[in-house]
Amino acid sequence: MELSLLGIRFFLGLLFLTTSLPKLAAPDDFRRALRNYQLLPFRLVRPVAKWLPRFELALALALLIGVVTPITASFAAAALLVFSAAVAINLASGRTIECGCFSGSSPRQITWQFVMGDIGLAVAAIAIAVRPPPLWTGSATIAVLLAALGALLVEQLVMEGARLYRVLGPARAGFSEEAAG
Repeated sequence: MELSLLGIRFFLGLLFLTTSLPKLAAPDDFRRALRNYQLLPFRLVRPVAKWLPRFELALALALLIGVVTPITASFAAAALLVFSAAVAINLASGRTIECGCFSGSSPRQITWQFVMGDIGLAVAAIAIAVRPPPLWTGSATIAVLLAALGALLVEQLVMEGARLYRVLGPARAGFSEEAAG
């Protein structure tokens, strides 16, 4: 159980790291994505777009290192629930916008899958807050970190594959009709 919680902590840390860095590298893209949610007053978009990626980076580093894990995991859970609520509000309003999760580097439209995924990750973060795994040293920690990294890579590949399928699906259908005709 402890190794599983450690793996989840590493996974969440790596996830927040991979979402914060593109936003920091392309702040205009993230500010535009944040504005598209239409949930913040216009004057708050710029400051939130500035501090949110830094907050995510701080969460990432704290989760990866294991600093005050119960508090860090609680903040991570709260952030994930806010993210899922923002997406759910827009989906319920019939809006289809880019999530802004990874800034402009890999644009993905919001879906109910995102909402459910963020809620699941929030539950995992709460589990870590309630029962924080001990700091491990040695090969067990390295193995768990590598497993978490592999899980994150698989998750990213699946999400990117689904996005490409949605984007290329209509083009592929048109191409097969041309070839048949």
